[in-house]
Amino acid sequence: MLRLIATIVTIFIAHTQLSAIDAGVSLNRMCSPTGPYLEVHTYIVGSTVAFDSVAADSWQASVFLTIIIE
Repeated sequence: MLRLIATIVTIFIAHTQLSAIDAGVSLNRMCSPTGPYLEVHTYIVGSTVAFDSVAADSWQASVFLTIIIE
């Protein structure tokens, strides 16, 4: 689990070129009648990403996230 969190943080840092981005990851192990599974919740504060103008009155930001589970 710790390796997964470290990978996600590294990806965020590499993607943002060391600029400040406020993001978090929460991992939950769950069990269902069909078997166990993992829920991954992420949140990113909108004011910490860079927005680009896509139209006269529209702005858009994007974040690339890769999750590797080994």
